[in-house]
Amino acid sequence: MRNAWSVAWVACFIGAGQLGLALAPSLGQRLPALLLVLRPQADLMLLLGPQLPAAVVVLLVVPFRLLFHIAYYEFGRWGGDRLVRRSRAGRWVLALLARRGVVLPLLALCVLHPSTPVDLALGARAVSRPKAIGALATGVIVSTALLALLGAALAPLSLHVLAKVTEHRGVLTAVLAAFALVTSAVVAWRLRQTARSVAEDHGTGAAPDPRAPNAVADTARED
Repeated sequence: MRNAWSVAWVACFIGAGQLGLALAPSLGQRLPALLLVLRPQADLMLLLGPQLPAAVVVLLVVPFRLLFHIAYYEFGRWGGDRLVRRSRAGRWVLALLARRGVVLPLLALCVLHPSTPVDLALGARAVSRPKAIGALATGVIVSTALLALLGAALAPLSLHVLAKVTEHRGVLTAVLAAFALVTSAVVAWRLRQTARSVAEDHGTGAAPDPRAPNAVADTARED
């Protein structure tokens, strides 16, 4: 399957994010940098960011957030419109991309707030990698810097919440680990079904089944 490796790439990022969430109560105060690498998303950035200098948070998080968005862009390039149309947000973005002069505003939107439906749609419509990745990189840097500054401003509240979470880490770790296992299993199944369905569409040229599991829009939305 052409570029089917992007499916595994997306699955790895989703699994790492779930692992980071499950480990947060136990390792939040001891290894915040590791958790931010596993789950470079807004929730842990605001909770754990105040333990690290803002510049360190940006340097740690930006590469992994960028890879996350590139993975979805490549996923869209592989799956094409058939994949993206399985989500309501994806259909909306594709409808916008069908109009003349909309690609540049969407790239500008990536600069302000990268999102997975836009990543997928840009990939599906074969927007060039230099343009897409350049916009995504700018957006990731800007949004990560803003989140790091917000985390620093909310440091007293975040540290208080983290202390409470750590105090009850046994119960919370068990609950979050169970949640992560279930979520990861569901996501893996959905990704497999989606990849199989898209691969069959590529082979037969059949129209997509709108009832097919939507692993793109319903799982692992970032920010």
